[in-house]
Amino acid sequence: MTKRLPIFGTHATSLCSECRGACCQQTPGAYAPEDFLNDDGKLDVEALFNLLQSGDAVFGLYDSVDANERRYYPQPAFKKKTDRLVDNRLSFDLGGCTNLTESGCKLSFEDRPFGCRTLIPIEDKEGKPDCRQPFDGMSDKQYVAIKWREYYDDLMMIAERLEPGGYWGN
Repeated sequence: MTKRLPIFGTHATSLCSECRGACCQQTPGAYAPEDFLNDDGKLDVEALFNLLQSGDAVFGLYDSVDANERRYYPQPAFKKKTDRLVDNRLSFDLGGCTNLTESGCKLSFEDRPFGCRTLIPIEDKEGKPDCRQPFDGMSDKQYVAIKWREYYDDLMMIAERLEPGGYWGN
């Protein structure tokens, strides 16, 4: 993939091993624009296009950023794939993230989506493993949907190339 900017986050811990990817089994993390920036700081549109075209990623949809807009962001596909470019499903019966294996994520930490690299493993009130995002109460989906605003035209151009005539409006 393209060059990634260094960000905070954590590598696997004993809590991660104990958890066995509960979040990853429910919904894949979200990619941010930084995941696709090339060396000159520009969005590598072809790298994103190729990932989506491979079927290993889809567009997620976050429609609560503003009451009048729907915002797309790329995310890994579910194991039980859909033929649709936009996959906004959230469920434990879809096989989890396509990158989740029995031994954890098949991607290196550096190649994981932004939303995965920023997870902070914690223990919940009952001492069970859990994760949180460091975005002041926002989910990674909401956070990246806002970050993708700057590249919205690029996302829509990619979507139209992949699914000509699809519905790609606000």
